[in-house]
Amino acid sequence: MADDSILPIPDFSLSQHLFMLVNPSLSHLHNVAQKSLLKSIEANNMAPYYWVVTSSSGIDIDPALLKTMEKANKEQLMKLDHQQNNPPLEGCFADDECLAEAKKTEGELEISDALKEGANHFTQIGDKDAAVVAQQLALEEMPGLRSRIDITLTLI
Repeated sequence: MADDSILPIPDFSLSQHLFMLVNPSLSHLHNVAQKSLLKSIEANNMAPYYWVVTSSSGIDIDPALLKTMEKANKEQLMKLDHQQNNPPLEGCFADDECLAEAKKTEGELEISDALKEGANHFTQIGDKDAAVVAQQLALEEMPGLRSRIDITLTLI
């Protein structure tokens, strides 16, 4: 059975730091907010969110950091795809044929666990578009009520 621990995603402290950073009346907090925000982004390899932050806050983009985070995200997706108990579904979020093929060879629990892990990955790195698609697909395939509630709350 999958790990039922509740992940801290989305991390609302990031939104708070970004708010402090873009709010001119909080200029005395800008340095602290920027350091905290960038530390969290780097720690979680949040390349998609880094793009959003740098475009809206005036923080200069660090191409080396971005490349490192994107590489780590690709490696994490590959790791999720090759886990022993998961079918390779992370690339199936927009591909109905891929999901149909997995349904023929895998059990309901394995499919829902793989979809949930992939959706959580996209949510954690701040890739909003991919996360919404992945969470909605995971919601459709999720057999348990508790997990469906968790996914619905994540989508909100």
